[in-house]
Amino acid sequence: MEDDRGLGEMWDAVNEVIKELDVFEEGELPVTGWTVEIDDVIVDPGMEGLGIIDCDEVEEILETLKENRDEAENAEPEDLLYEAEPEEWMEAYDDLCNLYEEALRQKKGLLLTF
Repeated sequence: MEDDRGLGEMWDAVNEVIKELDVFEEGELPVTGWTVEIDDVIVDPGMEGLGIIDCDEVEEILETLKENRDEAENAEPEDLLYEAEPEEWMEAYDDLCNLYEEALRQKKGLLLTF
């Protein structure tokens, strides 16, 4: 697995699509991960966003993403940072699933940065 793979500017569209599905308690979790906080200080060196997905969470998130792929294709996200067509966000949605599949295969978690 490459050290740095991602969704590019489609991260926002995928994030909005997943939030619209309303299948995760924390709607942004699959894209942004859990905030890293130490002693009430949020760890975010680039000040753009940093999150972690624990290796124990990868399989469940991946299965939920796969189970809801058809619904994602029909989503109508609002307030996107960048204009995006369904084909574009679905390609990025599949890329996100591929990241989770690779993490699962390697039995690793994910570090998500923006």
